Amino acid sequence: MFEVQEIAAEIVASRIKRWLPRAGDAYEHVIIDCPPSISSVSLAALKAADKILVPMTADQFSLHGLPLLMKALREYKKVLDIKAKVAGVVLSMFPPSSDADQRAKAERYVKAISDLCAAQKPTVRCLSAVISRNEAYRDSFERNEPLPFSGDPDHVRLVEELEAVALEVGLLGGAP
Repeated sequence: MFEVQEIAAEIVASRIKRWLPRAGDAYEHVIIDCPPSISSVSLAALKAADKILVPMTADQFSLHGLPLLMKALREYKKVLDIKAKVAGVVLSMFPPSSDADQRAKAERYVKAISDLCAAQKPTVRCLSAVISRNEAYRDSFERNEPLPFSGDPDHVRLVEELEAVALEVGLLGGAP
């Protein structure tokens, strides 16, 4: 099954790589959002990517799962000849400041996850920018309006957080 999955990943990756040059200058960056599993689609996205951004929640599951994920990525990179580099780990679904108890609990994991990123070989950057848990994603999707164009004042903070992540990984304002 692994060989079938590898072949499927190669087919999808080659289609993505064929499409990108045809898109010409229409896109400066292409972001491929993948489910949190290792599937042929995820593997294809990894093969087509230049950078990998790993979203994680600030909790015990991420603390336990990060080393396992990094080990799996290293193995897949070797087996499938994936050239993409890990741009960093971004903490997402971060509790908003209005939820003091949950935020305090998440804050306790930030340093531990950052230390764990630094202990990886090679070192993985834990971004300082975080993305809050926010209904704006769902609202934007339901309205079929990209967040920056929604006009909803409640979405402004989330757009600013996403821009901070893009700046930190070099998608805006030049590469770090």
